[in-house]
Amino acid sequence: MGSSELVLKSNFALEEKETQEIDLYIDGLIESHRQNSQELSSMALESVSLITSVEARSSGMMKQGFFSRLWNNFTGTNHKLSTSNQHDIAKSQYLSQQMLNKLFDQNLVQFEMMVNLDHKISILSQDIIKTNQNLFQVCNALSGLFKEQQQIKNEMAEFRRNDDLLFWKDTIRHDKVFQDRPYSQLQKEQKIVCIANEFYTISKGKWENRDLLFLKSVMEEVGLEPDEAVMPVDVLKSMLEDNKLLQQFFKKTGYDIAALSPDIACTPFSACLAKLEKLEGEENYLIETICKFTSEVPLAELRLQMAMEYVRALTSRDLKNEISCFDMVMDLISDLFMNNLEVQRDLLVSCNEPVEVEVEVQLEPNNTDETLESWQFCYVQAGNFVMGEDNKEEICSVLDYPFWMGRYPVTNEQYDEFIQDGGYQEKKYWDEAVREGVWEDGEIDSRDRPDGNKKSFKFPFYPVFGVSWYEAIAFTRWLTETWHKKKVLPKNWCVTLPSEAQWEKAARGGFEIPEQELICPVSIMNSMMDKNVRQKKNRSPGRCYCWGDDSDAAPELANCEESAIGTTSAVGSFSRGKSPYGCEDMNGNVWEWTRSIYEDYPYDPEDGRENLNRIKKSTNIIMRGGCFLSDEEKLRCGFRSRRSPHYLSNNLGFRFVAAPSSDL
Repeated sequence: MGSSELVLKSNFALEEKETQEIDLYIDGLIESHRQNSQELSSMALESVSLITSVEARSSGMMKQGFFSRLWNNFTGTNHKLSTSNQHDIAKSQYLSQQMLNKLFDQNLVQFEMMVNLDHKISILSQDIIKTNQNLFQVCNALSGLFKEQQQIKNEMAEFRRNDDLLFWKDTIRHDKVFQDRPYSQLQKEQKIVCIANEFYTISKGKWENRDLLFLKSVMEEVGLEPDEAVMPVDVLKSMLEDNKLLQQFFKKTGYDIAALSPDIACTPFSACLAKLEKLEGEENYLIETICKFTSEVPLAELRLQMAMEYVRALTSRDLKNEISCFDMVMDLISDLFMNNLEVQRDLLVSCNEPVEVEVEVQLEPNNTDETLESWQFCYVQAGNFVMGEDNKEEICSVLDYPFWMGRYPVTNEQYDEFIQDGGYQEKKYWDEAVREGVWEDGEIDSRDRPDGNKKSFKFPFYPVFGVSWYEAIAFTRWLTETWHKKKVLPKNWCVTLPSEAQWEKAARGGFEIPEQELICPVSIMNSMMDKNVRQKKNRSPGRCYCWGDDSDAAPELANCEESAIGTTSAVGSFSRGKSPYGCEDMNGNVWEWTRSIYEDYPYDPEDGRENLNRIKKSTNIIMRGGCFLSDEEKLRCGFRSRRSPHYLSNNLGFRFVAAPSSDL
């Protein structure tokens, strides 16, 4: 271990067997995400959050679920961290410190994450120095670790000049305006918000230590002294009183208040904004109740005070305490950075959490584990939609029936059930492969499992790859039969690969889309078919991507070339890029097989393109969606690619649809 090893004192000694168990868990988790910098940063964030939340247990910080994710991943989601149990505290503390030590020792934490964590810990230390000596000591230890690691990173880094930032500084005094006023003429609070947003968006959330020094010089260019004192609450009030300033904070980030959670204590400023939003909406009854007993405080002030108290109890941060203008700018930058990280949350946890769906009634979760019956589908209603692109767009009316599209691509865990159940040995699933002579004696092209995918089966929630079209269609036939036997799928229903038209509609949406996605497990799909799902007009029926037409958002909303992950990611890792029906990973991650033979537009399902009896070794079959190697051009909902049915790759998988057989 390096010289910057974090060692926290504990009043409870763990047994050697327990520490070994934790170390093995950490090693496995790091190894499974070694190529994903966002996942690794999340681990560092959760480790710091878990340490500080345990130490601040007297302040009630353990109420939030975000801090307990790392703990729940290790112990199982039903084991809540008990802050009255010294054994639990010792285990969580060891788990957190070892995770940080190993991440730093292996140089796996982004510089930007270290800067943000260091900043958060520094501000937290100022607020709790008198109230919680234990937490103050922990913060000091963490801060020392971060600073030493930053120094190491700086010594290793090559000099990099950011031309965009230089141009920003050269033009900010006169060319940058807010509400028709140059930045130099704005109020202090306005300057702070504008500069924080622009530094984050121009740097694309990546910076070095010299860039932060550069940031100070930019502040001075517009007359904002970095060391001048400011109260965070004053900045907050300015944003609340001027909606355009609030919008400026989120400009070009892809976020808004509705996307924030008040339970994310690593971002106290955004947590306060989100809590205010709740107090004006679903929690307004609290305000109304208080007002019944007093009318001395104006409603807006009452909401603000309640939101600030909520954040103080959650994080020990007091937004009335003065900090420097530079720290305030960094606070806002950190909020944007960490909110982005939270969007790329750890799906190894979220894939195991039941999803509750509200469509007129609240659906009860069917299962809490990833059994066959808990796999989730998104409801796609009947109706017209736009299909095609590049002057070949047309209003397509062939889908006059509703269907259910898989929420995610098929995962390694799901496909492994097919293997373990002997799916490769059952001739009845392999009609096309048998006809073409590529399946024989339980093997497809001399394989009895996906090609080159043995190692990836250690990662259960990643999309399966290395499967030919033959394997994908065989899987759906096995699944149909399995679900019929288990009586979770009606006998007149089947599961299959989506047609090209079904795929594109599920990605783009029809001319009307649901106000709220209807997502549920297969076991209750049939009972939900007659639900009256409230619809709204699709403002972008010909959208380029699932999220809309903004190609610049691709690296944030899809695992693609620009995201620079360089491999597959756990399904749903880019949930903000979901389709109007709730389908995730339809742009990027892995290409997806359809059941459609390649034919020119216009699309006509009666011309034989859906006839599987036509499929031969040389037939071109449509693939959709792009993959982690694809640029934004290939991510488009209307982009078509094609391959022969025996083709396979480490960037090609599939998802499936379910509906009555008569409709498919």
